[in-house]
Amino acid sequence: MIKKLFFAVLFSGMIIPSFLLAQLSGTKTIGGTSPDYATFALAVSALNSSGVNGPVVFNVAPGTYTEQISINSISGASATNTITFKSSNNDSTAVILNYASSTNATNNYVVNLNGPDYIIFKKMTIERTGTNSYAVVVNIVGTSNYVSFENNIIKNGAVGSVSNFTSLIYAPNGTGNIHTNQTYYNNKFVNGGIGIYNFGAGANTLCVGTKVENNIFQNQGKWAMALWYQDGTIITENQINAISTSTNYYAIYGNYCSNALRIQRNKFSLVGGVAIYLQQSASQNAQLKGLITNNFISMSGASAKAFYYSNSSNHHIYYNSVRLSAASSVGFYLTGTQSTAIRYMNNIIQVGSSSMCMEITNTTTPFSSLDNNAYYFPGGSMGKYKTSTVHSSLSAWQTATSMESNSINTNPNFTSATDLHIISSSLAQQGTSALTTPSVSIDIDGQTRSATTPDIGADEFSIKDFMAVSVQVSNPMCHGKKYNVTFTLKNNGTAPVSKVLPVKYQIASVSSIITELANIQNLAPGASYTHTFTAQLNATSAGTYKLKGWFNMQDDANHNNDTASMMATINPYPVLNLPIDTTICGGKSVVLDPGAGFDSYLWYNSDTTQTLSVDSTGIGFGARWIAVAVTDGGCTTSDSTLVIFSDCTGIKDIEFSRSLSIYPNPAIDMVNIEVSSSAVLRKVEILSIDGQLIQSNEQGDLSRISISTLPKGIYYLKIESNNGIAIKKLIKQ
Repeated sequence: MIKKLFFAVLFSGMIIPSFLLAQLSGTKTIGGTSPDYATFALAVSALNSSGVNGPVVFNVAPGTYTEQISINSISGASATNTITFKSSNNDSTAVILNYASSTNATNNYVVNLNGPDYIIFKKMTIERTGTNSYAVVVNIVGTSNYVSFENNIIKNGAVGSVSNFTSLIYAPNGTGNIHTNQTYYNNKFVNGGIGIYNFGAGANTLCVGTKVENNIFQNQGKWAMALWYQDGTIITENQINAISTSTNYYAIYGNYCSNALRIQRNKFSLVGGVAIYLQQSASQNAQLKGLITNNFISMSGASAKAFYYSNSSNHHIYYNSVRLSAASSVGFYLTGTQSTAIRYMNNIIQVGSSSMCMEITNTTTPFSSLDNNAYYFPGGSMGKYKTSTVHSSLSAWQTATSMESNSINTNPNFTSATDLHIISSSLAQQGTSALTTPSVSIDIDGQTRSATTPDIGADEFSIKDFMAVSVQVSNPMCHGKKYNVTFTLKNNGTAPVSKVLPVKYQIASVSSIITELANIQNLAPGASYTHTFTAQLNATSAGTYKLKGWFNMQDDANHNNDTASMMATINPYPVLNLPIDTTICGGKSVVLDPGAGFDSYLWYNSDTTQTLSVDSTGIGFGARWIAVAVTDGGCTTSDSTLVIFSDCTGIKDIEFSRSLSIYPNPAIDMVNIEVSSSAVLRKVEILSIDGQLIQSNEQGDLSRISISTLPKGIYYLKIESNNGIAIKKLIKQ
């Protein structure tokens, strides 16, 4: 009995809740009615203890969850078995995970990531409430790789703070803190001392693959983002707005950002400080140079700097637009003996009074290329170059640098102080396309740049884009004829264009290509131009074919709209079935039919029926010429026949006509008349097609009639004999 009791107690002690044993997979719910987990904490507890054996999605019911969670390394997590926390209705304002700020550093977070991989937070608000000094929202430590925050609102109440301990994302450095492939996409970061604080372990252990894309950073007090000890970082299409007037404010603070750094298509609207500060950031791999391009930088406070380079090298700085409004500001500041191999081209810098466009100090050979830039500095100066001398003009700057021969001093005409799109400007097509890779083919808005004459600055505003509108020819066409071909194109760009442009057409892919030059003069944006080819299309073969028209324009911004086409049909002419001539007795009728199935018929008397009944009314004995025009498929054939009305009171005329033949027919100079009967020829008359007498022959050899003086055409021979009268049709060649 005691032994049985012992085993019963032992067995009951080994019973563990099943949700703590089974690995997780599939979709789980947090909060709401009958959830899998009532709170984040319960879900995270199961996740930490059980791990996963498939992808897991935690759908969170709308509501406010006031709690802290700490996610450790999760067994089974992988690129396939990802772990996602998201709002169930995909509304980032519906699910609020928050925790109060604190007066001490203990557990300074709402979400603590202690070494998990493949964690995703989507479409939630994660918030630290209150205004206490410790207000980190997300804390990332340990080896936390492939962590993503997408479409979230991440904020705290630390307005104007300059403390690291009020960071919204806080991933501090340390020997064990390695954060690779972190992604921040389409989030809104509000307040805090720092928006994203992401430090690698050190200069020899870099964080690889950090991506900050399409986010909004709003009113961070110290830095919008601080990215240290990074490799291959991408910072793209973010909006960074700040009201800090401090000279120590940095929107982007990059330190030891190596290899293929990308800062592209960001919009900065700041007061003071520095927009882009790069320190000790060099591309160690010559093939992985940094690229800073297509950024709008607008700053309204005094002593502002758009770019601050310190001992940073191997960067391509192309197509940026800078406007600094207040005094004592510098557009591009560069210092440090290691600041070398920088290509600075196609940029705009506008500064106000007592400010400098450029200040280059404490360096030997900073630029490998410096040209095709635009500067505007009313009340200011071009700046300093490696000495304390202030160069007040662009020409003085060109002399000092021995560079910038193609740069210009002009007002860029920005849309406003904060919108750096160009209204109209002499900067149009003043950039250079001779940019070594890495480079870009689009502007800040994603518009394609000219491949040969781009605009200076982040906005490609004078786009050359011709668009093929149509190629036209008569349709349908008729076999054997020639037709005019027209080609219409439109100036789809933003500037007038004058150009001699090769235009082409081809019908069917196997025929020859016709090329001509269109002389286009000052074609305004939105206007069209039509070219009529002098080389006509020869409709040689019946059938349906593709007619293609296109143009060749090397500096066209969009080659995908350079071709127009249409289907064109070449129809054969209708073949008619009228008799050569017809002889009937006077008072009788004959029905003429050119054939069935054609589109339309038009007889000589305006009748439009398929058949026509002809009799001798109004004629008596003699001949009538009957003509018809038949149209089918747009092609018209005309034909005619002679109807001869004979006196059939006897059979003499009929017999005589049957015994009579003329040859050759067609004839050129002479026609022979041969009678197989005993008839004697008395008179031969030549009549025109409309019955007019042209020539009468009663003397000589009537069996041979000369027609050498007659024009080419169709005639009739009226032949009289002692046995009757006959009329024959004659063709003179």
